[in-house]
Formats: sequence, structure tokens, C-alpha cells
Amino acid sequence: MMAFYNAALSEEALTHQKEVLITTICPFLPDSNGCSSGVMTWWDKVAAALFTETAAARVCQGLDGSCSLEKAWDCDTCKFELVRVAALYSNPSALLEISGAMSGPLFCTSPDLALDAGQVTFCQEMMRLFLPTALTTIFTEVAATADFHCNDVFGLC
Repeated sequence: MMAFYNAALSEEALTHQKEVLITTICPFLPDSNGCSSGVMTWWDKVAAALFTETAAARVCQGLDGSCSLEKAWDCDTCKFELVRVAALYSNPSALLEISGAMSGPLFCTSPDLALDAGQVTFCQEMMRLFLPTALTTIFTEVAATADFHCNDVFGLC
């Protein structure tokens, strides 16, 4: 899972994620320009907070509980597992948990961001309103292009 997350944090992947968010979500929001600007300004930092070793371990546990490295992967297994990961990131309970975590010290109240009280409140609102849709959008595309990711990240397919 961490190999997939590391690939998701590459400059090329982050650029693609931002393009997807800007073209599929922002046009449908009242302030589409503000949305686009926010995605360009903040998505790299949001993704870095989302795609961590801790998150990879949680996803691994959510998939099968064993996180076994003994599992033999081939192209079909890889695609199946990425579709399962995408399903986890589309689960309303998981999205609520992720949004909650990102609203707190994981992101919005992190001292590293040095946000003032108003900015923290706005950040928390974006985590509640925008992040679930963003994750669902990105991981729906991951599921649809699993063969590409399995080849690109794992050298399969």
C-alpha cells in the first residue's frame, strides 16, 4: 500500500489529482474559481497528510486484517485490491473518519500550518464538505484505471 501512496505523492500524480478535482468537482460549486485556487494551493499538503504510512497500515487492516506480505500478487490480484481500496475510500463511515481526522491535528489544527482561528474553521468546513467528494472522485478513477496503476506502480499488467 505504501508503494501506491508514494506513487500518489509524486509530482506527476499530484498534478493529475488536482486536474481531476478541478475539472470534476469545482465547476459544480458556487465559487468554482475559489475551489480551483484552493485545490492548487492546498491539495499537495492535504495529500501528504492523507497518504502516510499510518494510513497505509489502516487501509491494509481494513482490507483483510492481516496485512500479509506473503500474498502473491499478479495483475488480476493487484486490480482487485485497488478496487477494494477505492471502495474503502468511498465508504461513508471511512470518509467521515478521515474528514474528522483531517479537521484536527492531522491537518487543520496542525501547528505546521500555522492557521489562525478563522482559517482553521474554514479548513474544517472544507474537510467536511470537499474532502469526501474529492476522495471519492480520486479513488473512483483509481478503480477505473487499476490496470494502469498496477503496471505503473507495481510493474504488473
